[in-house]
Amino acid sequence: MHLLHHQIVLHHPGFTNILKREINEIYLIHSIRGFAFSLFGNFVPIYLLTLEFNLGLVLAFFGIRQISTAIFSLFAIGPIANRHGLKHTMLLSMPLAFVYLITLTLLRSVPSSGLLLTIAFVGGIQASLYWMPLHSLFSR
Repeated sequence: MHLLHHQIVLHHPGFTNILKREINEIYLIHSIRGFAFSLFGNFVPIYLLTLEFNLGLVLAFFGIRQISTAIFSLFAIGPIANRHGLKHTMLLSMPLAFVYLITLTLLRSVPSSGLLLTIAFVGGIQASLYWMPLHSLFSR
């Protein structure tokens, strides 16, 4: 009886409409974000090298960004997503992505290695706040 109830609910037209709408929302936000980050993502290393950061510091930038993404992912899917929800956690990453992009452009006026590594850390946090909830939502 219990299993039959779940099968009926899953095939109810209202449920499938809600599911389609949620999947479309996920695709929409992922497409917008993917388009924005693909416009500049390939040029970040070139940009950093033209600002006369050495290759080791540019590699450290990406290494710190990846490490901070891995470390902060534990918090993004745990306490933050449990408190705010998966969609709101994804939306929380958007202001941080904006800060990440703006501060990258500000490096031109203040080329500092400390600022560069801080930007890498912020980039890692915003990436984990986006990718971990996205995978959780999509797996549902």
